[in-house]
Amino acid sequence: MQRLGIHRELIQEVFDGNKIVLELDEWANKTIGSVGTKIKRVSEEDGEESLLSEGGYIHFSVDEDIFTLYPWTDFVVDEDYYEFEDENDFYTNHGIWNSEEKRYMGATIDYSEYKLHLPKIRHIEKGGGEIYHY
Repeated sequence: MQRLGIHRELIQEVFDGNKIVLELDEWANKTIGSVGTKIKRVSEEDGEESLLSEGGYIHFSVDEDIFTLYPWTDFVVDEDYYEFEDENDFYTNHGIWNSEEKRYMGATIDYSEYKLHLPKIRHIEKGGGEIYHY
């Protein structure tokens, strides 16, 4: 109940028709479990973004703690935002490299099948693999 009270304004934003975006930057390969957060509102009318909140947590695991911190949410990945990274990951892991053309020419599996097996919440590696961006 406390979380609902704390997040009352965020919940109201959703009821008002605005999209709420939670961006997380988790420091990978660190034992302390540090994460930085940004909460943005995206206006349904014009797509304009407004920063609502920014902060951070220590001893935080995105996979475990995100649902405890925001128990009222139904998280979904912004597929448009992730598309480029998903496709690169697909070809890196399943692509057939043509050394003459210096590019991937095909894949060992179908991309649409690959997308079906991606986790609901997944990260994009940034900073040379030091930061997991959600």
